[in-house]
Amino acid sequence: MGAGDRVADEDILLRRFNPAERSHYWFDQEGVGEKHFKSGGLSYKPDGFSVYQDSKLIVLAVERSVVLENPGWKIAGTTAAHVRSLDRGGKKLLDAIENPIPVDDEGDPVRNLAHALIVLPEGTNGSQISAWAKKLAKELVELSLVR
Repeated sequence: MGAGDRVADEDILLRRFNPAERSHYWFDQEGVGEKHFKSGGLSYKPDGFSVYQDSKLIVLAVERSVVLENPGWKIAGTTAAHVRSLDRGGKKLLDAIENPIPVDDEGDPVRNLAHALIVLPEGTNGSQISAWAKKLAKELVELSLVR
């Protein structure tokens, strides 16, 4: 498998988030209830939403914590199958593809080999991307750093 190949349905896609940043999530019931992720924790670059494949991290023999940017950050995720099943207005447009970043680029080379993208069809406009980001964020669940 390589760049552009579809991520396996059962693969867990990981996204890091900053629990101190209120644009990444909110709690109901004044901070003691259920955690809800927000689209501020997702950024859609021209090629898609950046995530990491848990299965690739396992093959690389590294812990989930390798995807964290800073101490205190946490991990949220969902499966590729769940991403593909999301429906907005009767349309299922999201997909998950492999996108390993070459080791000579900036960043942690080990982490970057597990990089993937959640993508929308080419030509999707900004308001549609924003709506899909909100939909996707609602589906994320916090995951343990330990498998």
